[in-house]
Amino acid sequence: MEKKTIIIIFLIVLSIQVIWSQKGYAPGYIILNNQDTVYGYVKDRNIKKNILFDKIRFKKAGSLIKKYAANQILGYKIGSNVFESKWFEEDVNLKRIRYTHKVGIGEKVFLRLELKGNVSVYTKEFLDVDCLISDFKLFLKKDSESYQRATQGLFGLKRKKLITYFDDCPELADLINNRKFRYPLEVANFYNGDCQ
Repeated sequence: MEKKTIIIIFLIVLSIQVIWSQKGYAPGYIILNNQDTVYGYVKDRNIKKNILFDKIRFKKAGSLIKKYAANQILGYKIGSNVFESKWFEEDVNLKRIRYTHKVGIGEKVFLRLELKGNVSVYTKEFLDVDCLISDFKLFLKKDSESYQRATQGLFGLKRKKLITYFDDCPELADLINNRKFRYPLEVANFYNGDCQ
């Protein structure tokens, strides 16, 4: 009797998971502002319509769907992707674009975390002019009030900007200048491991 009950419960849980994943939900969790982690199912986009939600959808078994904006939670995980709620402002002028990370400046947005360390790597997702989901990588040093964009489209790393951003690690600046790195994670791993 006990073995049958366990099998039935397992099949019910599995079928619920399949139903939610068919509706675009994936297993994950949210981190509330009080740092509690709540597990359930998360949906943050509509792939068919190329829509990124301003508010993610979250559902626990047996409860209604709740929506959370970036200012309402610390972050979330969907599948294998982790997103953090970060202050973000994009300041565009004729010569440059600046990205600010300062409390109260701009708005809170969800950034996908690629690597955490003394310099972290985030991915900023957005809808491009063709209404397709695009993204770009950002570096953020601990206790910094500015992000540095890592790449510029097809042109690869923004070498001049990165040399200035990582001037506290001359060896890394030289490696960037000499084109020894091609990808943001290579730069961040070197900084986190060899520049401290």
